[in-house]
Amino acid sequence: SNWYSCIALLFLKLALLKMTEVRGTGGMLTQAEEGMKLFEAQQGTAAEVDKAAAEKYKVDVDARIASLEAEATLLTGKDKKKERAAKGKEVAELKGEQQYVDAC
Repeated sequence: SNWYSCIALLFLKLALLKMTEVRGTGGMLTQAEEGMKLFEAQQGTAAEVDKAAAEKYKVDVDARIASLEAEATLLTGKDKKKERAAKGKEVAELKGEQQYVDAC
């Protein structure tokens, strides 16, 4: 996220440099400079994180993942292959949820 912000800032500055060469862009430059000030002011702010809730969510999801993996290990044999795959897919979906990734 911060990487994208740096790239966006670079592109905006390059655009500002190019616009100084075009006649009649004074108003746009002023607006762009004001926008850049706002953008730079937001750079230092951090997102609010409820660490306790994130940890609780992670513990809950980890328990669910462990349960699903335990169930999958009990499903042995060729005839249970689809059920094992379904459990594995559910585990992958849980691990891929944005809220879970953020909590990690």
